[in-house]
Amino acid sequence: MHCTTTPIPARWLHRTAASAALALLPVLALAQTQVPLPPQSSTFSPNARGFWFTAPAAIVITGLRVPTDASSAPQTIEVVRFQSAPRAYPATTTRFTSLFRVVDDASAGVLPVSIPVARGDIIGVLGSRDYASSEAPNPAPSTIAGRPVRLQRLGMQLPLSAFAAQDLWTEQAYGIGRVEVHYQRAKTAP
Repeated sequence: MHCTTTPIPARWLHRTAASAALALLPVLALAQTQVPLPPQSSTFSPNARGFWFTAPAAIVITGLRVPTDASSAPQTIEVVRFQSAPRAYPATTTRFTSLFRVVDDASAGVLPVSIPVARGDIIGVLGSRDYASSEAPNPAPSTIAGRPVRLQRLGMQLPLSAFAAQDLWTEQAYGIGRVEVHYQRAKTAP
């Protein structure tokens, strides 16, 4: 038996690939989750504010965004991994590694990133739009991968758009700086 094939026109392959990619977008969007944040209760400027947490599960941070409640100016974000919990203000720490930094990004949307986080990692997230931070009550109870986590105030006495993270601290008084953190559960080895 002899079988012949007719080549598929390239334009059809292109349309098929584009259609398949578009069909997958909702699935990909559903695969990530945002760490729940409380609503804005105040604003703060000009120094950097954010929050820190101890990861209750292995995740990959897939997106970051500073809400536009306090300002719609360009966003500046930095994510750090601490060697130990930040010290209480007025003490500070420099015992951390910067994992991601963006300055004055003009988009209003979520910035795509890929930051692996192991269970037990102590992660800090700072963010502002121009020099303004959207704040919420501290500590903020939340969840990551279905597990409870406390988002606690993190600060720096300098504006984040002008200075990389340095001399970071925590405190019980005042609010957390709100930054949306989108994530996926980390894949585990079989």
